[in-house]
Amino acid sequence: MARKGMPESKLVQRIRSADLTGVIGVGGLTGIRTHPAAGLGGAQLAKLKEQGVPNRALDALQGRFLAAFIEAERLRYQNLGKGPMR
Repeated sequence: MARKGMPESKLVQRIRSADLTGVIGVGGLTGIRTHPAAGLGGAQLAKLKEQGVPNRALDALQGRFLAAFIEAERLRYQNLGKGPMR
């Protein structure tokens, strides 16, 4: 999207509203996982930067992955019967 000239603000908006179900929380909500998915690694973010992706978009991408990961872990914890029901 960045390569196609999408305005930075629209790119950030699309990232923030993206559904990352299936991308974060590999292993399901009840599976035992010893190495949780971290989303995008530093090398991947650096490569995107080299390809011209704006900093705001990279920040939004990293924030969105982190928020989705936290929510997946919250649901996983809740499903194990150890967390409060919302």
